[in-house]
Amino acid sequence: MTFRPVNPRNAVLEAVVLLHFNRQVFAPEAAAVRALHPRLAHDLPRLDEVQVATIAFGPGPPSPRLGAPVSMAAFKKDGTLETRVFLNGAGALLAVNFLLYTKWDELRPKAAGWICMVLAALREIGGPDGIPPLQVTTVGHQMINVFIWDEADGGVTVRELFAEKPSRLADAAWNAAGQPWFAMHSTNQPLDAESRRVALIDSLSFDLAEEPKIGWRLRLEQTLEARFAQPIDFDDLVKAEQEGRLAPIDALLDRLHNETRSLMCSILRPDMLRRIGMEAP
Repeated sequence: MTFRPVNPRNAVLEAVVLLHFNRQVFAPEAAAVRALHPRLAHDLPRLDEVQVATIAFGPGPPSPRLGAPVSMAAFKKDGTLETRVFLNGAGALLAVNFLLYTKWDELRPKAAGWICMVLAALREIGGPDGIPPLQVTTVGHQMINVFIWDEADGGVTVRELFAEKPSRLADAAWNAAGQPWFAMHSTNQPLDAESRRVALIDSLSFDLAEEPKIGWRLRLEQTLEARFAQPIDFDDLVKAEQEGRLAPIDALLDRLHNETRSLMCSILRPDMLRRIGMEAP
């Protein structure tokens, strides 16, 4: 095998959970999320506060002030980021980043739990008068896998990594050897055959490049987004229909993750799947 995973036990560089809102997050809402930090400090000890200045021009009352970004994070021993919960008020985005990947069954409950806490704080404080309530438009999941070319020569080719040419990879990239390239493919289809209220946007990119001190590496990035036809209330994500069942946010994240896992199992060679702790179904 001429490729190796970036980590000893898996190839995951980063796993991300994303929520997009129907509008921007304002200052009181961001402050309510920031106030959660004492409850999250054990897992996310560092709180970063970014100052944002707003300048208004022209007549009329000023617009409500946007919330400054809120970042609660944990860092590795080398000082690099390990885990983060990040609220971007201007970007109407909530993200949970994992850069030390263990198992999805361990990380998904953490991500869902933190998201539920943030949504509860946002719902309790409410937005400025006359502003629509915050709702969720998209739930996303991103997996970034990296493989390193383990040979000294420059004849790098993904034929040594994939069991066969992925249907979503162009022939030119499949046949290329010893040169960098980038390819991207996206699909849009209903999440479930019986319902068109949720669209599944599947974006997959392949990036083969040479980096200093690393050599050739292939970055395989898949982003899956469940986009709702109409924004949904927070309760529609966090409250289970029956006791003992997963909350919708947990079930949806598992569904998106399983889609990513299925992709990896379908394109990687069996020996690489075993090496990263995955087996084809």
